[in-house]
Amino acid sequence: MKKVIIFGHAGFSGSFLIDYLLTNIQDIKIIGVDKNKSKVPITEYQNDITDFNQVNTIIQKILPDYIVNLAGINYSDDPLLIYKTNVFPVINIINSLNQRQLYNTILLLISSSAIYGNTNINPISENTVPNPVNLYGLSKLAMEQLIPVLNLNNKCKIIIARTFNILGPGLPKKFSVSSFISQLINIQKSNQKPSLIKTGNLTPHRDYIDVRDAVKAYWTIITKGIPGEIYNIGSGKSIEMKKILDIIIEQLDINVKIETDISLVRKNEIMYSLADITKIRKLGWNPEIELNTSISDMIKYYSQQAN
Repeated sequence: MKKVIIFGHAGFSGSFLIDYLLTNIQDIKIIGVDKNKSKVPITEYQNDITDFNQVNTIIQKILPDYIVNLAGINYSDDPLLIYKTNVFPVINIINSLNQRQLYNTILLLISSSAIYGNTNINPISENTVPNPVNLYGLSKLAMEQLIPVLNLNNKCKIIIARTFNILGPGLPKKFSVSSFISQLINIQKSNQKPSLIKTGNLTPHRDYIDVRDAVKAYWTIITKGIPGEIYNIGSGKSIEMKKILDIIIEQLDINVKIETDISLVRKNEIMYSLADITKIRKLGWNPEIELNTSISDMIKYYSQQAN
């Protein structure tokens, strides 16, 4: 039986990855490690994965065949916090693998398209020169750049997934699409007049991938990918944020006025992203869930939450 440790399993993507593995993969034991407790039926440990001793104890106890690191935060004004959360766990995991010489363990690190920043090259391939414009992208790039230094004699089997924008039912409301949906559902239920939704900048274009497709991609990469390689995960399509809002409004069948709230406009905005997913497609993975379906499922989810 294969053993997989999922660091950060209690987060948004973690719950979907666990569900996918339990439903589709046989003869596998899943161990979750997170500071938070989850509701999924697996063995889990509540640990601080920024602490080496706690990470090392788990890895040495389990001796996993696979490790997936989903731990991290997407936004913070505190550089120390975002680097500690996004970089320290990776240092700890690789150091632990080296200490026990677990060189057959395959480690999948989840990076982000945020490392590419604003580029005039589209679609964006894995060979595009990184140029991050925010702390999140910088922290993910720092994580990646540490790997050659930490991976002693290049013996650890490490693969990187650069995920583009994820969405799906249960996406935290701090993200744009889930925020739009939640606001509009509340407006609709309260029959609020005038019907007004406040947004940030709606001109950026994003490549959105459903979380259920993304977790399939993670497993495809960890079981079929080549150690040392990087794989983009996206839909291969780009859509303007205004169009996404229009789709949500149409699906909810609501009349609403859109107003830009300057306080919601991000500094250092990435204006256009489009993933070149040629490389991961060669492993047999393709995105399956259309954007309209993702939005419809999110509307159902948040409507139930609002009841």
